Amino acid sequence: MKDNGGGGQPQCESCNAPYVSGSVVCSYCGALTAFGAGLQQRAALRAEDALEHKAEQQREQERQEAEERERARQEAAEFARRQEAMRRERQGEEEERSARHALRFSIAGLFCACFPLSIVALVQAKRAARLAAEAGMPTRTRVAVATTLGWLGLALNVCILGAGAVVHHQENQRQEELAAKLSTGAAQEKLDRQTACELLELHLLKRRGDDTRPFHHNFNCDGSLQQDGKLALLRVSRSASDPIPHKQAVSYACLERDSAWWVRAVGDDIKCLQTP
Repeated sequence: MKDNGGGGQPQCESCNAPYVSGSVVCSYCGALTAFGAGLQQRAALRAEDALEHKAEQQREQERQEAEERERARQEAAEFARRQEAMRRERQGEEEERSARHALRFSIAGLFCACFPLSIVALVQAKRAARLAAEAGMPTRTRVAVATTLGWLGLALNVCILGAGAVVHHQENQRQEELAAKLSTGAAQEKLDRQTACELLELHLLKRRGDDTRPFHHNFNCDGSLQQDGKLALLRVSRSASDPIPHKQAVSYACLERDSAWWVRAVGDDIKCLQTP
């Protein structure tokens, strides 16, 4: 802007034409006046300040969002940690309960020789070991003890079943042997003591498993035999290996003859013939 020297109107720097003070552009050439240049510079500064302020707001918003995300992440991690701790605690309680049950069932299965109890003990012991591994805990000593006792119980049951099968097979063979011998001997009119003893043995073998039997099949056929027509009374003594306790050591067997001799009754006090 130029002054005309007399303090009059300012002149345009481009065309030296006078213009009204406060004009933004020259009315003759359209050039930007000094006042307009100042306004433009201040507008540019304000725009720059506005951009900087907006950028600062954007950075502050991003910082707050980052803090929110970090806080949410920490809360989620803390929640997951608590959940994991609760899960481990529940697994620890279940593991302890399974280990306790395994030990109890293994002891019961071993001393009661019960096959299902030993199976349950092994299942509970395996479950306790799995829970301990999932929870990152060492396996309890009682789990190892329960596993050992469970396998011992199974082995004992297998031995008992095997022994029972052998005894059952032997008894079946003995029954077949006695039946073959008695096919002719039991038909005789005169009953001898050997035949009577074999008839009694066969009778008791067939009644194995009957808890109402008066005495076990283990006996000593060393007593007397009395016959009165078609009735006979055999006196026997119980063997020391008889597992069933009795007050008396002597029992009797009453035999009767139809087409062949057969055991009608056995017991400590039976009505057959007059006992001596």
